[in-house]
Amino acid sequence: MALYHHLAGAAALVAAAFSGAAWAQTAAQETTNLAASESAPAMWRVADEDSEFFLFGTFHFLKPGAAWRSDTMNEAFAKADAVYFEVEADAPDTQAIAVNTVMTKGFNPAGRLLTDMLDAPDAEKLREVTGELGLPLAGINAMRPWNAFLTLSVQFITSKG
Repeated sequence: MALYHHLAGAAALVAAAFSGAAWAQTAAQETTNLAASESAPAMWRVADEDSEFFLFGTFHFLKPGAAWRSDTMNEAFAKADAVYFEVEADAPDTQAIAVNTVMTKGFNPAGRLLTDMLDAPDAEKLREVTGELGLPLAGINAMRPWNAFLTLSVQFITSKG
């Protein structure tokens, strides 16, 4: 269950990253990467003449006691009228939805393999990575690309402590 808890957060992060990047590139908006010079999580300021938003990239894998907040981030939170997070990952309902999504939409139809969708060098790299992470290729090979990416990403992060 813990793996799916992390997958829900990672899925939301990926979705936010792609939708935020597309949204942030409209012509009338100014986008600034506020964490570029800091050792801190990714944070962008997106503004136009009457609005200002901060997009904050999160990963929900931190060691207890990790100092991860920056002065820039604290200032943005202090000025905010409202703060929204992508998912309430600890809520039982959210976990059930995440598990259901992964189990019903995260796998290819029977007989369709991820390695068949990849070029030969990429398929070989997938074999290497799953081996290095101690995951069975058969399990990953049955997954849709987004589910395989999330599973491999979570396993990699978890392996680093």
